[in-house]
Amino acid sequence: MTFYGGVFLIRMDQEKQYEAPGYMTYREAALMFSLMPESDAAKAIKATVNYYLYGQLPSGLDGVAEKVFQIMRADIDRNNAKYQEVCKRNAENINKRWRRA
Repeated sequence: MTFYGGVFLIRMDQEKQYEAPGYMTYREAALMFSLMPESDAAKAIKATVNYYLYGQLPSGLDGVAEKVFQIMRADIDRNNAKYQEVCKRNAENINKRWRRA
């Protein structure tokens, strides 16, 4: 995890052709983690990473850790959808360009 320009960047190996290469944790999320008790923060972070890497929904999360995970999950899903749209648009643009040439 790297802190850069107000966001934490977490990069993972790209396994699928159109899988986002990583996800960002914005400053607001980092602040949430820093204000949580360490055990809850660790649970939320681990749940977030497992969701990002494997699509696994956590079991046994409760309280603040569950709420923070839900926020992170929504961010990951939203960013993945945007990434898919960009990949699709780029593929269409490449096909248009090379069909004309």
